[in-house]
Amino acid sequence: RTPYLTTLFIEDNQIKSLADLAGIEIIDDRDQGYVEPAGQWQNEVFEAPSAWNNDYRFAKEGGTATYTFDVPDGEMVDLFATWPAIAHNVATDTAYQVNDGTETITIPVLQSVPPQDIDFAGRPWRSLGRFTSTDGTITVTLTGSDGAVVADAVRAESVPVPESMVSSIYLTGNPLNDLSRDELVGRLQ
Repeated sequence: RTPYLTTLFIEDNQIKSLADLAGIEIIDDRDQGYVEPAGQWQNEVFEAPSAWNNDYRFAKEGGTATYTFDVPDGEMVDLFATWPAIAHNVATDTAYQVNDGTETITIPVLQSVPPQDIDFAGRPWRSLGRFTSTDGTITVTLTGSDGAVVADAVRAESVPVPESMVSSIYLTGNPLNDLSRDELVGRLQ
């Protein structure tokens, strides 16, 4: 965290994302931190504009997938999940199970409709709640057993949002991704 930083010069670097500075981590279905058992999951057939990064994974007959966030002991995060809605053979027992190192909380979801709690970067997200890490990680496990389950992205946001005194950011010559440019630069100012 940079509470006394007022001017940020990061010109002509290869910086693509400002997520760490904004206290946000997103684990997508193909990122480090995402794990699925072999044989349960497969790729979508077509590009999915309603999914994070236009892709997702699905398990036709149910499955589990785990997202693991490194969160320092005592740090609090808000967790959110997103998925594209699916229309056929949707599991009725789909849930996200969040373990903060001490307890596991189960949040049931219905994946036949898109999440509806908050919009972030042009996508709808479902709040999973606020959690405090007690062992250095927070794990989010997606489960469903009686039909199709969709694994897309899970987002963790530091609470409180890191305070910033930045009044000037110089990013010229950096290949910032859309998320950084559209959503995160404003959070740092």
